[in-house]
Amino acid sequence: MYLEYKSTNCAKYILMHRLMFEKKMENIKEEGEMMEKMKKKTVMVLILLLSVLLNLIPIEAHASSFRLNKTTLNMQYKEGYKLKTLNASGTVHWTSTNYDIAFVSREGFVRAKGLGTATVKATCKGKTVTCKVHVSKKTFKKYNLTNSQLKYIAAICYREQGTKKGAAAEASLMANLFESSRGNGYGSGGSGLYNYVRNSGWFGKPSQVKKAAPSGYATVVSKVLEKGIRTIPEYVDEHDCVSDITKITLSGSSVAKSSTSNYKSHKTRIYNVYGAKYYFYSFPGNPSDPFGYLSKSKRNKYGDFCYSYTYLTKH
Repeated sequence: MYLEYKSTNCAKYILMHRLMFEKKMENIKEEGEMMEKMKKKTVMVLILLLSVLLNLIPIEAHASSFRLNKTTLNMQYKEGYKLKTLNASGTVHWTSTNYDIAFVSREGFVRAKGLGTATVKATCKGKTVTCKVHVSKKTFKKYNLTNSQLKYIAAICYREQGTKKGAAAEASLMANLFESSRGNGYGSGGSGLYNYVRNSGWFGKPSQVKKAAPSGYATVVSKVLEKGIRTIPEYVDEHDCVSDITKITLSGSSVAKSSTSNYKSHKTRIYNVYGAKYYFYSFPGNPSDPFGYLSKSKRNKYGDFCYSYTYLTKH
């Protein structure tokens, strides 16, 4: 009897502990499942946060890298320069602290309008970057010429234009052309300029120079080339006698080349027998050949500055 009682109690004890063990295992299982769910939720939250950060970082880096290709510009009066934005992700708004010194267009083109310093600003999505613009007086390159070189060039200028005012423009054109790529291979300085005028073929052959220029022409040419007082802008690089012009157009239509009223500055296109096509600039003398230029981009770069003939005669 005693053994039966003891055996029954033992069985109950074992059953109770088994039930407790199973309950505990169920709890552990439930806790494990809860932990697994928490882990999954944590991983999902981390992935979400990471994706947000990955999206934010490039935007922040992109915004911080918005800048201009120049932070300082040293320009001469009436010159122009196109500022470029780097990494702009939207519309750029341009302003200047002084439009009378540095005018800036809606496209970021800067024109030196007056002497002094101004700041050009570009704003994109709340971020502003700047470029300091220093504008100085326009200067043209000066050349040292021997007396014989000066007389020869003056004779060419007289033969080409026939007036002192026209000769000043011709000498200015010579310097413009020599300083372009056309002057490569002729040397440098005054001797290089002389060699270019004499040997390039642009101004005829030396054998065509039959006589010296009248009195006063060498002085005019000296002021242009030796003092740097050019009477046409640096971008002007063409002229033709009317007989070498095949046609001219105005607003796309052909008009009479013999009528000076059809020559409108920066609008009339001139076509010559050599295949060149260029924009009319002016008749610098009275009379004179029509002068012009091939490239609008060079006009934007160098600007319209030049000295008047009246200024030349007084200096």
